[in-house]
Amino acid sequence: MDDPRKDIDNLPGLGLAAYTGLLGCLCLLGVAGIFGGTMLLIQPDKRAASPLMPGAQVGVWRLAPLRKAGVLDITTVPLAFHDESLLMTGSTACAMLHDRIIRVEEEQGTQIFFAEITDVQVDEAESVTLTGPEGSLRCHFGPGEGGTRFARQIETERSRAHSAD
Repeated sequence: MDDPRKDIDNLPGLGLAAYTGLLGCLCLLGVAGIFGGTMLLIQPDKRAASPLMPGAQVGVWRLAPLRKAGVLDITTVPLAFHDESLLMTGSTACAMLHDRIIRVEEEQGTQIFFAEITDVQVDEAESVTLTGPEGSLRCHFGPGEGGTRFARQIETERSRAHSAD
């Protein structure tokens, strides 16, 4: 009878080949992960929702464009803040203060006081348009980002401003 161990000794390095194959698969998986992550960073079109948030929870750096545009003081913290910029930098944003709504877009700041608002409209995409005597101001919200809630807050503050007059 033949010795079974004799056949094992004649096999070439299958252990080393299996280990090399496993390392090759892990390497390919890592390269695919790096490629996928890079593609997500390069394509900002498919961004996550930017919900309406309390101003106290907003980073100071995101409020900097509002301050640079001159519509927000250095010590003022907004009641509510919504970032509309693709990279979430605050370069295009709306914010609610105690007495007005402010907006920054392309480094230009606009504002409308609650007492001056004549109409509040919310469209099907939940964008909020405020109309006043000197024009309108529009805050763009996506679905589920809190546009309807923002409009309700504006209506409440608007009625307070008109009742105080």
